[in-house]
Amino acid sequence: MRRMLMPITLEQAFLVRAAATSKFVGRELYLSANGVQNPVGGPPSPEFQRLEDIHAELELAGAIYYGRAPAPAPGEAEYYVSLHDYGVEHTDDVQAYLEILGIEGQTVDGRDIVIPIYLAPGKREDAINVLTRTALDWIRHAGSMIEVPAAHIEAGIVEPSDWEQGKERFITIHSSKKRPKNAVVEVAFRGWWYYIDASDMRSKRSFQLIKFLIGLRLDEKGTEQQIPVLTVPVG
Repeated sequence: MRRMLMPITLEQAFLVRAAATSKFVGRELYLSANGVQNPVGGPPSPEFQRLEDIHAELELAGAIYYGRAPAPAPGEAEYYVSLHDYGVEHTDDVQAYLEILGIEGQTVDGRDIVIPIYLAPGKREDAINVLTRTALDWIRHAGSMIEVPAAHIEAGIVEPSDWEQGKERFITIHSSKKRPKNAVVEVAFRGWWYYIDASDMRSKRSFQLIKFLIGLRLDEKGTEQQIPVLTVPVG
């Protein structure tokens, strides 16, 4: 229970991101980054969504990399984010990424930018401070994306979701009075069926990712897998 309720580690966050194929995974990992908030149970703030959109673009271009510093000294960051090989076409994205995080003093001219990342609250000009979600947060967040029957909301059985209709979600869980014919996962509750459609590749991958994260949390030894070591100087 403690593992489910404690925030995931940075190692686990990086492993989940590496295992993911969805562009939405980054916004599911963190509660905040340098004070930019990302609440559980609803869509991310516009600022956090912009941050993740930029991250997805840089990741697609191979211009952002997470790594572990070799033998950090006491008090120094163990993990870093490296922005590299981004070229002229991505300088605006890199600049916007740094501005949203409030990171100053970096020259965006194509040279590598290496930023320490800490699992801590607050905001520093030279680092990324994140708060991660718990495994239970992931479950709660997925629950907020269920298409709950209107009758259950009217009866006060469940609160209405903050997700706008048509808003693209990390996972979509449908509801139906009849047992679904094309479900990959299904469960009956209070006279309704809740399910993930077998043709919804995004939701199927997200469901597998949630299972993967829970597995990491329940088996702490699984987080000791090697995180890539940065080969660029970090200090």
